[in-house]
Amino acid sequence: HLDLRPFTCAQCRKRFKMKHHLTEHMKTHTGLRPYTCGTCRRSFMWRDGKAFSHRSMRQRHVNMHLDLRPFTCAQCRKRFKMKHHLTEHRKTHTGLRPYTCGPCRRSFLWRDSLRHVNMHLDLRPFTCAQCRKRFKMKHHLTEHRKTHTGLRPYTCGPCRRSFLWRDSLRHVNMHLDLRPFTCAQCRKRFKMKHHLTEHRKTHTGLRPYTCGPCRRSFLWRDSLVRHRGTC
Repeated sequence: HLDLRPFTCAQCRKRFKMKHHLTEHMKTHTGLRPYTCGTCRRSFMWRDGKAFSHRSMRQRHVNMHLDLRPFTCAQCRKRFKMKHHLTEHRKTHTGLRPYTCGPCRRSFLWRDSLRHVNMHLDLRPFTCAQCRKRFKMKHHLTEHRKTHTGLRPYTCGPCRRSFLWRDSLRHVNMHLDLRPFTCAQCRKRFKMKHHLTEHRKTHTGLRPYTCGPCRRSFLWRDSLVRHRGTC
């Protein structure tokens, strides 16, 4: 309860509350990383991604290279490679969503999801170091950075066209007559997911785009633009 830190590192004078914390810290001054992954040859000193303090932690890292999933959810039997992945997954069974967005009152399971509030504001705290383009969400920046690599690692088998994004390989459906995306209401099937997304709007009854002069409304923005040319 107090901020007493009676254990002091003799080298850097950093202080600790618990003796074993000091013992672990002292390893940082040795330069040794005694535990090595046999697959990637990465070496570690502490546990939980910083390094390994004992061999069992090294084994958890090895599981990331193999398809070993020793941690099982008791409720749904889903299996995980890492214990902390299971710990996070268990939260999905509680029904709790403790983090709430102030502007829209939408609630979230994860604290990180509160970055969603940036969607309501014009905050763009994530900046690309190369082109200075700014983003509201970190994962948007992560995806954007790929555009600077020049790589297009995903290739369509039939036409050999290459793509930056894995999702773009759905393009192969255009060569085949595969229609894996089905409307739950009318069972109409589509080759591309965004075609299904657009189709679903026809079932809502909404026509959100309205012509100012004649008040005629349209389901699609493009329809409104074409109409304005004749109104």
